[in-house]
Amino acid sequence: MEEETKNTQEKETVATVDNEEEVETYTREQFEEKFNIGVKERLAKKDKNLLEKYGVSSYEELDNKIAKAESYDVVNEDFKKVTETNKSLTQKLSFKENNIDPDRIDDVKTYFKGKEIKFSNDELVKALETHKEWIKQPKSLEKEATVVIGGQDKKEKAPLTRDERLKRAWGL
Repeated sequence: MEEETKNTQEKETVATVDNEEEVETYTREQFEEKFNIGVKERLAKKDKNLLEKYGVSSYEELDNKIAKAESYDVVNEDFKKVTETNKSLTQKLSFKENNIDPDRIDDVKTYFKGKEIKFSNDELVKALETHKEWIKQPKSLEKEATVVIGGQDKKEKAPLTRDERLKRAWGL
């Protein structure tokens, strides 16, 4: 019978802690309880450190901070888009105001990028002093060819080609 009691105690004993002065023996339930308490204490400490790290006192405040940060990112993206649109529209307006030839716009942009000059209307005016070729040339009112037919002094207009008719229709 003593042997049976000894076997039962051995089965129930899960952990034995041998301190220098005393030996502690725990059953499974006691061990799990002590272990859970230790884990809870460590988790509480980690939670406290996390909240202190972000300067809040609760997870609700932390959630609010995260929501503000996310809304900041959205506003920042919108700001970047608006800034790019503003920059593009400012360039287009400067090109129109300074009568820049549409075929030369890429040349102007390349010039500013190559010289590492920030584009502005004032800088464009300065650049136009040395680059007159960027300015749109006025179109002559008639670009029709005249041909002398039959050796007469009377000049007759040559018929317009399809491309010339399309250019006229579109005002080019």
